[in-house]
Amino acid sequence: VQIKGIWVDNDSKAPERSRIEECFGCRKRRGLLEGEFTASKKNLGFSGGNNIGLRQAFADPEITHICLLNNDTVVTPYWLDRLLAHDPQGLLGPVSNSVGNEQIALVSYKHLHPQPNGYFRDGVWEISQGWHEDHSGQTVPTEMLGFFCVIGKKDVFEKIGLLDEAFGIGTFEDDDYCHRAKNLGLPLQIARDVFIHHWGSASFSKLKARKLHRLMKRNQQIFATKHKTPWRSPQSTMCLAYRAELENHLNRQGGNRDRRIANIKSYEDTVRHQLE
Repeated sequence: VQIKGIWVDNDSKAPERSRIEECFGCRKRRGLLEGEFTASKKNLGFSGGNNIGLRQAFADPEITHICLLNNDTVVTPYWLDRLLAHDPQGLLGPVSNSVGNEQIALVSYKHLHPQPNGYFRDGVWEISQGWHEDHSGQTVPTEMLGFFCVIGKKDVFEKIGLLDEAFGIGTFEDDDYCHRAKNLGLPLQIARDVFIHHWGSASFSKLKARKLHRLMKRNQQIFATKHKTPWRSPQSTMCLAYRAELENHLNRQGGNRDRRIANIKSYEDTVRHQLE
């Protein structure tokens, strides 16, 4: 897969921005990546930052697919190849350890500790490979995708359009985009065989709880007014994860249904152990 990276710095502080730009330039000079670095002088929010990249991608005739990827993710070997292998006709996203819908994956990080020498990264890579082997080739439909990582053909993104910047700093813009995609008849799918790590809320964690609550309440109202329907919260993420893994476990058993059901208890014990 030939990759063209569009790195968007959404008004980072000067020292951090300089390090990011230096890192990008170094890799580009060494031929390790192709693309452009763009720095915004103003924090345009989640939608605005992504829209900088989308506009550049729309204007580039060589680009065939677009992947929006958060800066608080740790990608894993062959992640992009595996997503593209599903040939998404609409929007497609991977599973992860931190996301509020069916994309949640039951994984244990107890044996991993972030270290400067890359031990944490290597551990995540090991988890991702095991997950891929257990879920190879699997995709499932969904009503909503978390935009920590989402991929689709360029013409799909062009058809849906830019992210709505009315949502400000962020929250609910991904719900909005998915709703718009569904209104156009475009499918939303989860690639169950692709796992990437997501730190989760890297930017929003800096906001005070009261301010974040006001932001979410405001954006929820924007969503409801725009689509003339109330926003509905997904089921408990643990329930969603358990259901998805139980279905996967039963499908892999094959054969007699009674035999498959008899294995539920042993699987429940496994899940319980992972959650402890």
